[in-house]
Amino acid sequence: MELKAGGSGIFSTAEDFARFAQMLCNGGTLEGRRISGPQTVELMTANHMVSLPNNQAATRPKGFGFGVEVTTDLGQLSMPSSPGQFGWYGAATTYCQIDRKERIVAIGLAQHFPFNEHNFFAQFQTGYYQALK
Repeated sequence: MELKAGGSGIFSTAEDFARFAQMLCNGGTLEGRRISGPQTVELMTANHMVSLPNNQAATRPKGFGFGVEVTTDLGQLSMPSSPGQFGWYGAATTYCQIDRKERIVAIGLAQHFPFNEHNFFAQFQTGYYQALK
């Protein structure tokens, strides 16, 4: 039996993962070269949950774009962020968050189960936002 899952079995180096995230943070460019169109990045990172019935999106602090979770309401979050911050999580407590406003690319590669044990994501995110001047 073959199980098809979008993110399963993807392999990369930490350096390439960071370069991909930096390209998204830069709006589609890396080292002066255009990799992705700026409209593609904007579409990918826009909240596409706004069309949910009964205004369900308004009660959530985060929405979803194409493949990424997007911060929409700072007042409902229990950790610091910026509107429009986006990223994704992996099964083995891997983490990538990108804040284009603050120019932050944050990557955590814990490779640990159970997922997010000891509230790793919130502690990590709180730490790097506290470090901003």
